Amino acid sequence: MHKVLFVIVFAGSMWLGIPKVESLVVARTKSQFEEKTPTIGLGQFLQLIREGNIVIVDMRQPQDYEHSHIKDAVSVHQPGSANTSEQVDNRLKRARNIVLYSSGGVSEEMRQYAKALSKQGIEGTALYSGGFREWIGAGLPVEKETSNLTTNEH
Repeated sequence: MHKVLFVIVFAGSMWLGIPKVESLVVARTKSQFEEKTPTIGLGQFLQLIREGNIVIVDMRQPQDYEHSHIKDAVSVHQPGSANTSEQVDNRLKRARNIVLYSSGGVSEEMRQYAKALSKQGIEGTALYSGGFREWIGAGLPVEKETSNLTTNEH
């Protein structure tokens, strides 16, 4: 008798739990498909640069950008007038590829910025997983801001 009662209770709880499991699977699958922005490594990043028509966006703090940044990168935290922001926005809209980077790894800020670009209809965005640390470690070109003059290093 106890075995039959256990089977009924167990089967009933499993049956009631199925919708919860299904909704969990659907929610997890949905979040995986919502992530449309690809993450790329150094090799893919260099290939995009070779292909041209790319905008590189530095997601680091302004003082880090001013100290040094990937050659030809623009800062997401553009200081200055609204015209500067408009120029960056226009470059992003015209670019075939946009690569976002931070100090190292992919940050939540990068994901949110890519999502905001996508909502504006700007496609072709990728997140560089190696970040500025990997770029420097590979000995690739950087620029330094010195009072409105850009000097190349490397």
